[in-house]
Amino acid sequence: MSEIRLFGFDEFFENSLLSNFQAQVFRNPINIYFDTKPDKEFAGRDCLVLLEPPTVNPELYDKRFLNKFDLVIFLSPWRAELYQSRHWSFQPIARPNLPMSYAADRRLRIAIINDHKFGACESSRYGFRRKVIKLAQFHDLPLDLYGTNWEMSRTIELRKRLSILRRTTSTSLKLDLQECFGDLFHKYSSFRGHAEDKIQTLVNYKYNLIIENDIDSLTEKLFDAVFAGAIPLFVGPNLGRFTKLNGLVIQLPDNPKDAIMEIEELIHKDHSELEFRIAEFVKDSSSMEFLSVDAVSSQIYEHIYRFELAS
Repeated sequence: MSEIRLFGFDEFFENSLLSNFQAQVFRNPINIYFDTKPDKEFAGRDCLVLLEPPTVNPELYDKRFLNKFDLVIFLSPWRAELYQSRHWSFQPIARPNLPMSYAADRRLRIAIINDHKFGACESSRYGFRRKVIKLAQFHDLPLDLYGTNWEMSRTIELRKRLSILRRTTSTSLKLDLQECFGDLFHKYSSFRGHAEDKIQTLVNYKYNLIIENDIDSLTEKLFDAVFAGAIPLFVGPNLGRFTKLNGLVIQLPDNPKDAIMEIEELIHKDHSELEFRIAEFVKDSSSMEFLSVDAVSSQIYEHIYRFELAS
């Protein structure tokens, strides 16, 4: 086996990825960094695997940083498209455990489960999330907000916003000051506290409003809703071209006012066909195989193998 160095991988992901390299010999040592910066230089090919979006880790998307690597692999097909790269896989997502039981009579309400966070770049959807929650409250929609930090002090909130602003300002990413400072110190009347278990909370709700952290992220949020049997009202990347995901969700417009208008109409409609598709997805034990650690590891390996072969 070739010399493979891994940085930033958790043990399970590391073992799965290394198993793909067992029978392959490369001309050069391979250094693979997972959402991290190299603390020293090593001989060989430097490959960066990016899971977290620019909203969360703006430093990793600075052009000067990306140019240090021979190969960058995005764990989001939509982010790879934005960066004009053909090297991508999905984010690995574990198949959720089914809840112990489902509520016999779900509340005809909408749950949203997110921590209160802040971004300062154009791709961030934290500000979008705040606007939708505010509008839902203004329109008296039956929304229940769960998460942490929604009642943080003004001092802590300002520090968090300034911190992400400083981090983003130090990069080549385009700043969005409205995204960073919009709805400053707003109090959210729909806040219901922390959800100890997301799925056990969602089994009590007819709908789950899911607003991804970034315009091109697909995370566990969608699948928590699906396995809880809550209808996902989704703001995130367009899922239409991926057959496993297409038809599982109701995709909302990428505009807060339009999203609220659509939600107002949707909560009065029959969704039995969508609920059937969700149930079929949950019953299919292979439905999330393409999102498994092993599947993502294999795709990362394939990108590195083909890149090295072509070099």
